[in-house]
Amino acid sequence: MSDTSSGEPAPEPNWAALLPVANELQRWVGVMPVWSEDSWQSWEQFSRHHGKLEQELARRLRLLPGCNIARSTSGSATTLSLAGVEVRAQGGLAGACQAWIARVRGSVPQKRPGAG
Repeated sequence: MSDTSSGEPAPEPNWAALLPVANELQRWVGVMPVWSEDSWQSWEQFSRHHGKLEQELARRLRLLPGCNIARSTSGSATTLSLAGVEVRAQGGLAGACQAWIARVRGSVPQKRPGAG
């Protein structure tokens, strides 16, 4: 939990309600290419293509209410804040999205066998 501007703790996110957002974000990130030395593309072609897709991902994310994206000055880490959940990760915006997805999915309370 983080503090609000009034100094009070921010409310805990409704993790289960964020699962559909995590699933949609997974679809968006799923189109991001992964570099392979065996690829038919040169590194430059891959880099240009990846950059365009990352720009599109950023555009989509910025349409979501309360979404904030920040990159470190060195460009090595990206912070993604969405729906009250903030993560910082390596691997560009796609890496930050993956970290956000993992945080949400890992925070959903698991039902115990035989319960409910």
